[in-house]
Amino acid sequence: MKKLTIVILLISLVFAGTEFTLLPRETRYTTPFFNKYPDHNGKGVIIFVMDTGVEVSLPGLNKNPDGSVKVVDVYDASRSGDVKYVKAETREVNGTQNLTDGEEVFLSDYQEFNLQDKDVYIGALKEEDYLNGQAGDINGNGQKDDTWGFVAFKDDNNEWTVVMDTDRNGSLQGEEPIHKYSKNHKYIMLPRKNPLFQHQWMALSVNFYPEREVVNFHFDDGAHGTHVAGIAAGYHINGDPDVNGLAPAAKVVSIKIGNGAAPGSATVTGAKKRGLDFIENYMAKYKGHGIINLSYGIAASNEGYSETDKMFNGFARNNPNVTVCTSAGNEGPAISTIGTPAAGQFLISSGAVMDHETGRDKYGWDLDSPKILHFSSRGAETAKPDVISPGAMLSTVPQWAGGDFFWGTSMASPYTAGQIACVLSGLQLETKKTVSSALIQAGLRETSEKLDGYTLLDQGAGMINMLELYEWLQAEIEKPTPLNYNIATETFVPTLPKRKSNSIFWRIYDIDDIKDECEVEVKPVFADDLYQTELDEAFVKYHVDSDSRWADPAQRNISLLRDNSETLKIDLNPGGIDENSYKTARITLTPDNLYQEIAQEFWVTVVNPLHFTKNNDYSYEVEDESVSPGHARRYFLAVPHGASSLSIKIDTDEAEYSKIRPYLFDEDGLPAGRLHALSSDNEIFTTEKRFTDLKPGVMELVVYGDLSGERESEFGLEVSFCGIQFGTDEIKDLTFEGGNGPSFSGKVMPVLDTYKHVSLQSSIKGYLREHTLNFGEKDTLSIPFKKNKDDKTVQFKLHMPLIYHSNFTDLVILAENPEGKFVKTSILSAKGNTFTLPENLSPGPYTLKIMVAYADYVEKENFELPLEEIHLFAKEYSGQHGFEGGSIYQGLEYPYTIDLASAPPIIPSNTFYYGELNIMKRGESIATKALRFEE
Repeated sequence: MKKLTIVILLISLVFAGTEFTLLPRETRYTTPFFNKYPDHNGKGVIIFVMDTGVEVSLPGLNKNPDGSVKVVDVYDASRSGDVKYVKAETREVNGTQNLTDGEEVFLSDYQEFNLQDKDVYIGALKEEDYLNGQAGDINGNGQKDDTWGFVAFKDDNNEWTVVMDTDRNGSLQGEEPIHKYSKNHKYIMLPRKNPLFQHQWMALSVNFYPEREVVNFHFDDGAHGTHVAGIAAGYHINGDPDVNGLAPAAKVVSIKIGNGAAPGSATVTGAKKRGLDFIENYMAKYKGHGIINLSYGIAASNEGYSETDKMFNGFARNNPNVTVCTSAGNEGPAISTIGTPAAGQFLISSGAVMDHETGRDKYGWDLDSPKILHFSSRGAETAKPDVISPGAMLSTVPQWAGGDFFWGTSMASPYTAGQIACVLSGLQLETKKTVSSALIQAGLRETSEKLDGYTLLDQGAGMINMLELYEWLQAEIEKPTPLNYNIATETFVPTLPKRKSNSIFWRIYDIDDIKDECEVEVKPVFADDLYQTELDEAFVKYHVDSDSRWADPAQRNISLLRDNSETLKIDLNPGGIDENSYKTARITLTPDNLYQEIAQEFWVTVVNPLHFTKNNDYSYEVEDESVSPGHARRYFLAVPHGASSLSIKIDTDEAEYSKIRPYLFDEDGLPAGRLHALSSDNEIFTTEKRFTDLKPGVMELVVYGDLSGERESEFGLEVSFCGIQFGTDEIKDLTFEGGNGPSFSGKVMPVLDTYKHVSLQSSIKGYLREHTLNFGEKDTLSIPFKKNKDDKTVQFKLHMPLIYHSNFTDLVILAENPEGKFVKTSILSAKGNTFTLPENLSPGPYTLKIMVAYADYVEKENFELPLEEIHLFAKEYSGQHGFEGGSIYQGLEYPYTIDLASAPPIIPSNTFYYGELNIMKRGESIATKALRFEE
């Protein structure tokens, strides 16, 4: 007994250490658990890190507290590390026998590896294949076109083996044979020119796939995965015993899904699905609990119903011994911004907070408690996030990375995963019972602590209280597990592309139009391998409850027999919701006491926006507003029919204090634009901007109190809409007469109001070429183009409808030069995208590439989208039209003719002149329309 006590004390000393706040392992939410259960440190739990790869050689990720290897296996689901090999030939070169591919790889001194009578294959790892990756010059010799030859064969034990010419001298003498990584956890480290940087630059772990004739080299060329792994499970990070991840004894399996040579380390088609298949097979052989950390996602267009959401929900349902943790998304601070797959109903999605002590010690901020970070995505049409966790911290990074302190919900998710790993390790140690991921999710909702000043949509259940979660699960695990994994909900949501989601959400112009009674389908969810006889016995009763009287369930109890669904009716009375506010009700469905309390919940959210009418001159003005650091003031703007522009002005009195960041989001919860930040410290007291290209719906303006603010910020707000309609003709006819500039005609009509001091201005900016993109057949769509010497720049416009955006795990647009080097990259969002090349780009040929990653590599939806290629002239060709008296009156049509001062250059055939028409009021555009012209 004494010996055991000493061991526990030693473990306590190892993991408690001092409070290192830049990786905030010890907080009021975690320390009580760690103090009471110091040996519940993640041991026995595997964390699968689905990311850019993990650098296996780093201090912090190279070993566990017991000295065993931390990263026990690797799998490159992206296949970006695949290197093809061919059958090796023998050829004499300068009197020496070489193995060769017959073209560029020649390797001598191979005899020590006993290759006689063996099938030997040869290939080469080429640095140029990673030209656009973040790791740069892999061996530090100032060049990026090096080649490392290798041979692959089965050794005398019938194990696949690779031997690489790591020093590039054409000889294999002294090189070490390397087997698949999981066999003995050895890896290849390429020597670097500068001896100071020989260590841990980029470890190459090896796997073999003879059926595809490839050797795969797994590595982290994005840094993101290594950082995530350290947060979840790092042990003695950077060799410091005081710096540990949340679960320092957990084992890690790296699942590489991101290609570091692609913009943003984007995923490729099927990478996530291949990764899940690998994990499913791995866990079928492993007795214990697994956790997936997926800090990878994109903005969602139909929360809960993207192909990725459905794929991960299906995995969770069929693998209850694997808990999937994922990042909520970095699309905040507006509501309705949860990403995919974070909206998956059976996944645990984490929003991000700045721990107040981390903020103090990293930036000198004076925060009184954790604050939700501005970018953290919020819920609405889906009951997410589940929880919030610290999302700004230090962790492990490869040696080539520029820094080790990252921000994002990407950091919050592994923090959550590490907390859950510690709780599970304790349960496995003490009870030996399996805990389903559904029970863990229910426990988080039941035991987490909410932060003051935030709503359900901001934080879900709040911060994880590890001790409360552990003790709740201890009690619940003794009860029988229901046959169904969980229950799913589905209801009508009018603003989503597919008109459905798992929570009720009304964000429309008039709350009086909301249904008095909303129906929610409740359906039991079972694993695919459940026997029919078991399914026939499935019967669970649920109690239904609401935390708000205005959203009242018509039934208090429902029962679910076998796989039959039940319709739950919710009576709504949103009349008491004030203008420019929203309310959220939490509806819970709790099983009877016979079974584990795997409760499910959905939310009911109703927004009552500000209305803009003739009575208020289509404007809104308010003074003496205030917002605290780390909090948000929200303004919901119902766009009046016919509105062409929105003007926003935010200011603060020079005598007041202000430090705020304004954000504008469109009717779909997608970013619509930014305004400059206000800072009285920097004497920035006003920010003002006009936004055009509006659509019907309810927009959201968020004024966020900057975390660095010393105290509450004061501000005033002015919002106004203008509304002018243009003619419906998309293509204008240019008329040339004599040697004068061309002219064109049309009509405009003010629809919201009468406008004074206005005029029309127009210009031809360049020319446009149309393309049609065919999605579904290829993962990379290529458009060759040329920047001409007379072009100011070239830009491309693509609109990705929301209904199609949900098919993908990533969408990237880029331009590359003939050498394959990227000259500009960007992520395609679920709305209009304008991709503009740098103006200083040299004239010449380039290729536009659109790289798409389908969630499923088998089932791909085929569809077409138009792409506009626009060449902008070095100068614009302008003209204007004045209205009599400078006024246009509401409801009247006004014809116009614009004469351009000079003729634009002749353009190529099969193209259009491209331009813009603007209604100007005192030098500012209040309505704009893109135009095409033809002669």
